[in-house]
Amino acid sequence: MKTLKIIDEFRVEAKDALFTKQQAVSITLRLLQAELAQAEGKDAEVLSKALKNISFSHLDATATAIDEMLDEVGVARFTSEQIISAIQNVIFDVE
Repeated sequence: MKTLKIIDEFRVEAKDALFTKQQAVSITLRLLQAELAQAEGKDAEVLSKALKNISFSHLDATATAIDEMLDEVGVARFTSEQIISAIQNVIFDVE
């Protein structure tokens, strides 16, 4: 897969940003959609499959009482690197 320019730009722009779970899911989907909109050929196929196969478990597999408590009060705790890693993992899974 070629370089993901939008993901690379996100890495720079959101370097120190923290996201709530809802924000992390939203930005993950939006980043994949933006990359897909610019992709061609095999890259477009991979990104399309990634969008269909992404699940929240790519971002966070934690399901504890504390995890739920943090989510309920909207604690921002997902980093841009965790989001990028989730995107890379789902792309790797579908390639």
